[in-house]
Amino acid sequence: MTKARSSLRTFSTYTKNQPAEWVQVLDRLSVEPFYAACKQRLHELLRAESGGVFLEVGAGTGEAALALRSGSGAEVVAVDSSWTMIARARDRGLPRTVVADGHRLPFGADRFDGAWADRVLQHVAEPDRVLDQLLRVVRPGGRVALADPDYDTQVLDID
Repeated sequence: MTKARSSLRTFSTYTKNQPAEWVQVLDRLSVEPFYAACKQRLHELLRAESGGVFLEVGAGTGEAALALRSGSGAEVVAVDSSWTMIARARDRGLPRTVVADGHRLPFGADRFDGAWADRVLQHVAEPDRVLDQLLRVVRPGGRVALADPDYDTQVLDID
């Protein structure tokens, strides 16, 4: 089994069997400077404006979708494959949420002004299919932003 497949199984098992703990992990990560800066850069790349409609795939608790909405005035639809995550996103004030698999997004073509996925492709079975789906649902001229850190080469500066 490849390292990627092993990581996928570990992640899937953890989120499926311990979703409440995974919510806590995501909440802790959202305030870490590295991840906060990454999310901010993704939002800048999307160039969201009031009146636009944007899609986040792998939205988790909805924290990034809420930030994009409050910072730009754009409408945001959050997709996650976990009922627990979508319930948490709704509880936090994100009304447009969908439980769905990024490999088969339940939206028509050219539906969104932009879409993003943050730390998602490393966890899916077929990243190319997810990317194809993002490109399909974004209007011509729209933007797709992706971020997936390479944890194997990440360097830590520990004092």
